[in-house]
Amino acid sequence: MSLDELQTRLTTDATDATVPTSVTGTDVANKRALDVAIVAGGGSTVGLATEATLLEVRDAVDSLEAFTDGIEGLLTATNVLLTAVNASIDQLEGYSDGLEGLLTSIRDATDGLEGFVDGLEGFVDGLETLVASANASLTSIDGKLTDVATATKQDTGNASLSSIDTKLSSQATAANQTTGNASLASLDGKFSSLGQKTMSASAPVVIASDQSALPSSQSGTWNITNVSGTVSLPTGASTAALQTTGNTSLSSIDGKLNSLGQKTSANSVPVVIASDQTVTIASASSSAGAVTVVSASTSSVTLITANASRKALSLFNNSNKTAYVRFQASAASTSAFTIKMNPDDFFTPAFTYTGEIRAIWDGSSGDMQITEFT
Repeated sequence: MSLDELQTRLTTDATDATVPTSVTGTDVANKRALDVAIVAGGGSTVGLATEATLLEVRDAVDSLEAFTDGIEGLLTATNVLLTAVNASIDQLEGYSDGLEGLLTSIRDATDGLEGFVDGLEGFVDGLETLVASANASLTSIDGKLTDVATATKQDTGNASLSSIDTKLSSQATAANQTTGNASLASLDGKFSSLGQKTMSASAPVVIASDQSALPSSQSGTWNITNVSGTVSLPTGASTAALQTTGNTSLSSIDGKLNSLGQKTSANSVPVVIASDQTVTIASASSSAGAVTVVSASTSSVTLITANASRKALSLFNNSNKTAYVRFQASAASTSAFTIKMNPDDFFTPAFTYTGEIRAIWDGSSGDMQITEFT
């Protein structure tokens, strides 16, 4: 039914129960006529949509029309594309045949490549092992390069080589060796062969002035009573009379000397220092000091043991308590001590004391700082 026919039907018989529910064509006018026929139809409305629903349908139809136009354009373009695709398919069929041959070749090559890859994996495993071994070797080498030559060490070596070169410049030469040979020949002429010789054939020697006693042995029989003739003493030889005089003098000297060890003035030999004698009093010196720390205690403790090598020492009461120090190897107490040191007191003996030192505090706070010089 056309649009004109629909309008005529709506005008002449609005109640006709045969009002169409659809119209032919896709134009907007026909769609609107359909809306009017549905709304204005006075015939049976059974099964018809409400006005609101029909309006929504109309809007949807408008959107569908625009979508349909796009589809038509897409179909047109698709037809053109399909024509081109059909033409390309013929070419692709030729390409496909060639591609199948190429794929067959690739499959064959792939089989060979898989074998190659397996071999390559084995090579990589071996290479990793080799790299690990190389890294270990490099680490070992790096540890050994800590003492390699440096510019400073080379300068030291050059100085040593220069010193050696200087010393070698004056070493033996042919001329020096000739002189040495002459001296050796002269020395050889002054010594005889091994074994006892006569005085004229022996080298002269002299016994040292501090030579210890030499052992001697007697051979044969000595008879000193069977002396005949007159025995004369050499000029200036000792006689009994002279020996008596010497004994008297020695006895007098012995009486003036006392036994060893320090004595009183009355029992000592008087001596005097020469008027032009310079006396140098050497003070004790030390380059070695050792610090000992002993904690304060309310019972007697040893600060330092006896040391014959001690040259000096110092004490510092690093405590807020009073310390009672005893210079003796006996227990110190608040009633038996040598010195009393208040907190932060410092003490050093005016003489060299090498014995043991003990101490006790009236509290157990802090310590004693002992420095010993040897």
